[in-house]
Amino acid sequence: MKSFPRYFFSSLWFIFMAWTILWTPLCGCSSDHSAADSDGDADTDADTDADSDTDSDSDTDADSDTNTEPDSDTDTGLENEWGFAIKTPVTRTLNCDDPEDIFDGEWEVLDRNWLCTFEEGNVEGVLYVQAIPTECFVLMSPQAVFEIGVAQIWIDGEVSSLTDVGYDYGGNHQNDSLSFTYGDLAYSYFHSSYDVGYHSCQNMDCANVFDMEGALVEKGCGCERTRPIICVQQQADGTFPELIDTFEICEYAAECYD
Repeated sequence: MKSFPRYFFSSLWFIFMAWTILWTPLCGCSSDHSAADSDGDADTDADTDADSDTDSDSDTDADSDTNTEPDSDTDTGLENEWGFAIKTPVTRTLNCDDPEDIFDGEWEVLDRNWLCTFEEGNVEGVLYVQAIPTECFVLMSPQAVFEIGVAQIWIDGEVSSLTDVGYDYGGNHQNDSLSFTYGDLAYSYFHSSYDVGYHSCQNMDCANVFDMEGALVEKGCGCERTRPIICVQQQADGTFPELIDTFEICEYAAECYD
């Protein structure tokens, strides 16, 4: 009986330790930090999702602001009887830098798009050329430099691309010209009549013909206009005048330029 207190207190200590070990996980005391971490992760995920949604909306808004107006330079072509890819002319704004300050500033120039006839021996056709003003220089007056967009020729119902095409503004007097090659010949559409001072008074009306080395084969733009052609310029509304020969000697022609 003298050992009773020792066994009694030993038993109480054992029960206390067992209770402590079992109670800790049951009360969830150590899970507060884990829960907080879990909540933090959840908040982070929520923020990430929110940010993602915001970014997605921003991207959508940015896309909706994109200009989707068709560019007339890339349209499929105006309806026409030959099947050309005829473009609507565009007014271009060119910056003219004049070192002499005669003309210095912006200059608006409409595309020079042409329909012209073609004839070589028994071959007859029609050609279409889109000339786009891209640069400006000043030599007494502003003048445009052109690049060629679409250039096609219609022969016997078939449309093909023209080669070596160029369009020249024609200086201060605007005696413009159109050049191209077809087969083994090179052609220069030009003018056969001028007003006083060598000013053309109408559209290109004749053709000079050269071989591929540049040697003159036929001067069709002389006084006799032996190589007549017809050229009409496309209007701002996209239409063309009728392709008929309206050539006349210039009203104030002082002489024939042969």
